Amino acid sequence: MKTAKQVFDVANLSFPGSATDQARFLLRTVRPLGNVDPNLATLPAALAAALGGTLAKPSTLKSALRQHIQAAGLDEKTQLGGSLDKPLGKAGSKPTLYFVIHDTSTPMNAGKPFPADMDKASWSGNNLGPPTKKADPVAHMFVNRVGESRTGHDYEVGHGATKLETNSKGLGTKLVGRFIHNELVQPRVLNKKGIDEFAPDPGFSAPQLERLALLYVSASVRAGEWLIPAYHCVLDEGIKDGHDDPQKFSLDDWGKAVGDLVGKLAPAAPVA
Repeated sequence: MKTAKQVFDVANLSFPGSATDQARFLLRTVRPLGNVDPNLATLPAALAAALGGTLAKPSTLKSALRQHIQAAGLDEKTQLGGSLDKPLGKAGSKPTLYFVIHDTSTPMNAGKPFPADMDKASWSGNNLGPPTKKADPVAHMFVNRVGESRTGHDYEVGHGATKLETNSKGLGTKLVGRFIHNELVQPRVLNKKGIDEFAPDPGFSAPQLERLALLYVSASVRAGEWLIPAYHCVLDEGIKDGHDDPQKFSLDDWGKAVGDLVGKLAPAAPVA
């Protein structure tokens, strides 16, 4: 199977095939050390319905979504990537189309067990800190294992976070704005060579996947269509020094979280 770089259509700034075809290619399972499963992903029911056009359209969910966000006491700008009233960014004339899932690993010494409290606020890795300690955060959104999130860049801001977008041997910065990037906190244990190879199983907590589902629905509402989800590693497959994330991501569990949320916002939506 060809890599993302090899099949990407530079003229249209997209991958070939329908939204469903693209998602099945871009959500292929990521194995340790950046090995991508050659088999196309099987999409969970809600994602298949969304990308296949049988789920409630994002444009119909805005009012209910905003009520949901307000009831949860969340701030759209600082916690959800920006106002639902704003459009997403663009790459030239092409609007944002891809919702990229990353993990931002917290390295741990070889042989060390994962923190017993890694899914609690007490674990230091879950501290999202101030808006940023840098002038240029590495992604649009950051989600910890407690299910909290903070905005690094508004989704309307073009920001590259993959080798495909930013590496001189990739496709170049003309792609920036076509993708939005979402980092999930994850502890990783180093192997004997000092590489952060080992991730917990499951790789991410239920609250973390629920918040990622909220981000996906929020971004899709702003786009006016269901965005195409993708894994960072798949986008960088075949590019030197590409990343290996996300590790042990449960597509089924995340798909269920998306379906559950849409079911709350539009009870008649066929998400089962």
